[in-house]
Amino acid sequence: QKSLVKDQVKLVTNYILPFIFGAGLMWIIQQNHINDLHQEMEFQKYKHAQQEMYQKINQIEEDLYRRLSDVNRKLGKLEVRSRMITGDGHD
Repeated sequence: QKSLVKDQVKLVTNYILPFIFGAGLMWIIQQNHINDLHQEMEFQKYKHAQQEMYQKINQIEEDLYRRLSDVNRKLGKLEVRSRMITGDGHD
């Protein structure tokens, strides 16, 4: 029976414990890699959202400048018409 116990201890110390330790270590490394991938994915989402926000801001600015230019042009036309009506521009 002592021989059987020795064989079982040998089996546990030589094969089972190293296997469990190696599997645990691989699991820890894999979890670390998964966490890194999640962080990268979140960063890419943030980066993409930031780029979309900048594009929207640029579109709003372009639209605003276009509208302001249009209003300025219309005001210029009104000023010319006003001068023509009042006669201020014919000195």
